[in-house]
Amino acid sequence: MYKDAQVCAVLPARDEAVSIEHVIEDLHSLGVFDRIIVCDNGSTDATPTLAAAAGAEVVNHPYPGYGGACQRALGEIESTDIVVFVDADNSLRIDESLNLLESVHQGADLV
Repeated sequence: MYKDAQVCAVLPARDEAVSIEHVIEDLHSLGVFDRIIVCDNGSTDATPTLAAAAGAEVVNHPYPGYGGACQRALGEIESTDIVVFVDADNSLRIDESLNLLESVHQGADLV
């Protein structure tokens, strides 16, 4: 929850076993994400198992493609105020998502 807004993180992931746990741990550490959904996109490694062990909900989309994985994960969300898309390869600074959330809180529709 971020300032009374429900927040969901969506992570499309394919063969991200090296980084997925770290990314999920960083998301949890911020304390603002009500749900973390990893959409496994046909991984051949332990990505889905590691994601689940780290506390994420895991859904499967067997066809390669970032957009399809995003759509599949979005289909799991019945209700939320904000969706944050996060790369599962640890290429983003997770703490910067607080700036995005604040922008939405201030009235931005898309950041």
